[in-house]
Amino acid sequence: AGISIISIPEQEYTQLFGAAYQSVFVQLAADKDKSTLRDQVQQIVPETYTVQTDEEIRADTEAGIDLILTMINTFLLTFVVLALGISTFIITNTFQISIRQRQKQFALLRTIGAASRQIFGALAVQAIFIGIIGALLGIIFGQGLVILIRKALDAFGMPMGGSAIVQPATALVALLVGIAVTLFATIIPAWRGAKIAPIEAMRDSSGQHEKSLKLRGICFVLINIAAYAMVCNGAWKHHGSIFGVGAALAVIGLIGLMPLLVRPVVALLGWPVRKLSRAMGVIASRSLTALPRKTATTATALAIGIMLVTAGSTVAASVRAEVKDQIDADLSADLVVLANGPVTDISYAAQLVEKVAGVEAVDTSLRYGTAQGIAVDGEQIAPMIRFAGTASAAALQKTGLQIIAGDAQQALERSEAIYYQSNAANSDVQVGSELTLIGSAAPVQVKVGAIAEAGNLRLTMMDLVLPENLLEELAPIQENSPLMVIDVDPSAKISEVKAQIQSTLKDQYIWQTMDRADLQEVASGSITTVLAILYALLALSVVIAALGVVNTLTLSVMDRKTEIGLLRAVGMQRSGVRKMILHESVLTTLLGALTGIVIGIVLGLALMRYLAEDGTAYYVVPWTSLGVTVIAALIFGALASVLPARKAARTDVLAAIAAE
Repeated sequence: AGISIISIPEQEYTQLFGAAYQSVFVQLAADKDKSTLRDQVQQIVPETYTVQTDEEIRADTEAGIDLILTMINTFLLTFVVLALGISTFIITNTFQISIRQRQKQFALLRTIGAASRQIFGALAVQAIFIGIIGALLGIIFGQGLVILIRKALDAFGMPMGGSAIVQPATALVALLVGIAVTLFATIIPAWRGAKIAPIEAMRDSSGQHEKSLKLRGICFVLINIAAYAMVCNGAWKHHGSIFGVGAALAVIGLIGLMPLLVRPVVALLGWPVRKLSRAMGVIASRSLTALPRKTATTATALAIGIMLVTAGSTVAASVRAEVKDQIDADLSADLVVLANGPVTDISYAAQLVEKVAGVEAVDTSLRYGTAQGIAVDGEQIAPMIRFAGTASAAALQKTGLQIIAGDAQQALERSEAIYYQSNAANSDVQVGSELTLIGSAAPVQVKVGAIAEAGNLRLTMMDLVLPENLLEELAPIQENSPLMVIDVDPSAKISEVKAQIQSTLKDQYIWQTMDRADLQEVASGSITTVLAILYALLALSVVIAALGVVNTLTLSVMDRKTEIGLLRAVGMQRSGVRKMILHESVLTTLLGALTGIVIGIVLGLALMRYLAEDGTAYYVVPWTSLGVTVIAALIFGALASVLPARKAARTDVLAAIAAE
């Protein structure tokens, strides 16, 4: 599924790539037992080959797929939790506004004898029903999404087997989670609404005031100080648990501190709005700062999503810069030709490349084998060495080999091995150590002549470099993907030589000619792909947050019906009402976006410091991406205001004034 297959006649294939068989398929006679025949075949093939029945192959394949799916499910569930968390803010805000609008109704119930617990119970039942409705709609739309995904995969040539119907257990879990999240989000607003005294709820102010934020501010300032102290400590000292707890506290600190940020941030962001539209800008700013908790709850949902996007962008931009610098430092060859498949004989392709005008030298010395086990100075250790190979010292140096101890050239000339530092540290191997390697043939004895590090490019993917004659003893048949290291004549243009090599080898399908820029693109391309998936998932949380802005503004318009009616009565036009709601929406989204960007940059840079193993970290802030994020927030804010502004502008003036 999704794979292109090219069949080549055996004789032609052997000429192009050498004679290597990766798999041999055995058809059983009718009277033979699979397990018995498997054991018999295993006895006559080299130990490095594994003989399996079809059931065993299927079981191994399914186990590998299950492992991948488990990782994917964990990744997806992380964002499911994030989306539900953001939804919690929206549900809480919705119930707070709704309960405030019905305070006089609750007051009347209280005066005729209803207890607080009865009102709380009624609100809880309401939350349960809303949770059921929302969860059922989510299950229905989720089922539709599964069907659409399946059709898309079919269109791309990757048909899925099995049923596309959501499992009953999955639907039940979704239903229960939807109810639980809704009920959890409404507990505090419902309890506050049920505890309000009847006389307080019947006043004209309708509870349009909030408690002082002084104590809250002191507590969450201290939490933020502790959070960022832990983030810095974990990043600089590479303590993952401390860094993780600090990052979690930073998110909690953001949630708690956001109401205190409303007034200063809105004052700053609202300055251009107040200059462009003085009356509407002032009213919008004061409306947002009058109820900072409500504004903060709406903005926080957006801030969390933007924070994660920003942190991911910062890490990705920093890693891309690091990868490009590392490739520049490691790669001194003009071109490399990689094989995207098994090749045992590279000579035919190399001869074609050597004939290309402008090619000065082609080094084809790099080949691979496999070491199944290793003993150091006679003591058997775990088979950590998987890939052994051979190459000239020049080829290794041009692809990033860094000598730590000894001399690579002299080691190969003396038939000694080059051992990689990452493995040497785990097995106490030093220059002069005696190794015993176990391969497909007889064990091979070799002395370590140099300790090296592969560099950051890691083109060769080897753990141990052997002289050519010893590799032949270890694993006579090579079945891995080699590469050619090419030097271009100084008088020729690398880009032109690269194009000619590509043209020469195009009929062989598997060769990929790459210069430094191509390698940088491939290395950073994988990061870009992962980031694209991350963005797609985070977009879900941002969209939910944007819907929260629409929801909150719509309820706010209903809550401020009298206020809007009075403004219209004293001369405000409908266009002015729409501008006021537009300003409120844009300021709210900007509050969430900019707060999320600032914290996301801090956490992203701290994460890069934590990931820097050698203490050298790359710090790159993706200003272009962040600029796009701010513009997207402005667009979201403008679009989110359309329906609430339309509703507000159509408010009946006399009915609004007479409402009380």
